[in-house]
Amino acid sequence: MRRIFEFNGRGQNAETPRSGYHIECASGRVLAITEMFGQVELIQGYCREAVVDQWGVCCIYPFHRVSDVACTRSWAQQDKESLMIYRRVRVHLVEEEPWMQRPA
Repeated sequence: MRRIFEFNGRGQNAETPRSGYHIECASGRVLAITEMFGQVELIQGYCREAVVDQWGVCCIYPFHRVSDVACTRSWAQQDKESLMIYRRVRVHLVEEEPWMQRPA
């Protein structure tokens, strides 16, 4: 994973312009949103597009990984049309994996 952006929490990013940033992935890439819990960094979800401003990170069509009980199959499950995150998170650019491809 390659970190491309760090959001320090709502109202904490002095360097973020009022207009914000629009981050969109090229084909074959996905954004992974992670959150630190002590010394452990956990993936909170994925998206292909995000808008960041001084107040939060808005993930467009976020999804997460779902597996069957035997953990033999995995697929992407879309959460909502958008998700606004106000907590401190990091945005990473990762290679798209087969389970991330969902039907159009």
